[in-house]
Amino acid sequence: MIRSHAISADGILRSRPKTKTVRRRAAENVWLPVILVALPIIAIPFENQYTFFGVSLAKLTILPVGAVALLLYPSRLFRLLKEPVVVAGLLFVAWGAISETFHSNSNLEFLYRVLQMLIFATLIGTVVNTPRILSGVLAGVVAVSVLLALYLIFNFYGLVDIGGGDFKAASSIRKQAFEEMSLQVNLNILAYTVAMGAVIAAAKLLERGRILIRIIWGGAFLICAVGAMVPASRGAFLGLLCSCGVLVLRSVRSANRRASLILVIPVAIASFIFMPDSLATRLSFSGKQDNVAIEKQEGRVRVYTAALESFPQYWAFGIGIGRYFNGWSQLNGFDGLGPHNGFLAAWIYLGLPSFLLLCLICVMAALQYQRMPGHWLDKQAILGLLVLALLWLLFTHDLYLKQFGVVLGLLVCATSANVGMSTRQLRRALSSRQRLMRIAAANAARNKTAPQPQTKSANLRPISHFTVG
Repeated sequence: MIRSHAISADGILRSRPKTKTVRRRAAENVWLPVILVALPIIAIPFENQYTFFGVSLAKLTILPVGAVALLLYPSRLFRLLKEPVVVAGLLFVAWGAISETFHSNSNLEFLYRVLQMLIFATLIGTVVNTPRILSGVLAGVVAVSVLLALYLIFNFYGLVDIGGGDFKAASSIRKQAFEEMSLQVNLNILAYTVAMGAVIAAAKLLERGRILIRIIWGGAFLICAVGAMVPASRGAFLGLLCSCGVLVLRSVRSANRRASLILVIPVAIASFIFMPDSLATRLSFSGKQDNVAIEKQEGRVRVYTAALESFPQYWAFGIGIGRYFNGWSQLNGFDGLGPHNGFLAAWIYLGLPSFLLLCLICVMAALQYQRMPGHWLDKQAILGLLVLALLWLLFTHDLYLKQFGVVLGLLVCATSANVGMSTRQLRRALSSRQRLMRIAAANAARNKTAPQPQTKSANLRPISHFTVG
């Protein structure tokens, strides 16, 4: 039975039961935010496929979250806007807007979408305000990832499990396999979305708990891990590998979770066994190849080579987003490709200040994680998602992806207010609890040391001294 505590008339800390109505209301308050946050996550793979009145499906699903945040938690919403990581993101957008305005062919759409991502993250952090809601949202992400993984496995695994002679052949196999895919989404983005579920499932698998529950999480991890490898995305695979590696290393250091490795080892081996051959080929041929002309190298090699050669043109204040895609990239060896790296994109687009601000966002996110309460069970899942997001930044120039907003929102919700309280309110609650505990301890000590009154029964003889007759 759920209980709360109160001070009785004699000053002793006592517990009192709550009613079933309160328990039922608490359950209802948990599921509503979980559903509201899960809807935009479910709509992410379909955001480029369905539009209503010119608005994408993903944006429409964000509206209910915004309405609940503004109507029910307005003070918390505006408080989260003051969080250091959110402020750093807003500074990034502000500097980008100023810098882009002074460049030729200015285009603010990129920055507008980054601002939308930050607002989405703040809304998630506002609505998800208790540990139970956070656990429900993480479980929802895993459920969505499992469904996407099953879709990829049953429709495309056999098509990509074919070894290619070199990187170009493996990439051609990948392209042909997904030509008729019904989902209009980037393959790398799809792989990372599924990898998010795999990372959360890995964190749950490493927690202490009943063996049956952990076996279920192990199955979810295996499905998501294989599904994340089906698109043959090298970045998603490396991000998943590093994220799970960090979680396993932390479990090895913790004596309470070392036994969990017994379940992790077979699941990890099974994941590598089911790795598609095309992904293995793309990994083996990554990097610069000798005796191959630069125009025939893989995309990232060409981009990084061009970035080094054109460094003097953009290192200080960038060349502008609009100018980059309106001829500059073609003239400087990028061949119209994006920078394929978030930090490099910020530097080329908007200059050194933008690069430093993006680094500041990452540092603030790391410091924000340090503020997360140690007793939260989902702390390891948040860490895994942060590592995955950081590695994702090394492989994508799309800084506005809603997946980044999900990770940032879950991080802010878990650290900024600590179960819906501000830092000042939390300190007051802790000091009040400590004061109540001191009163209870003093009362217990006084009752223990107080002299016991003598009763008449103490002077009576034992029953064996009485005789009959």
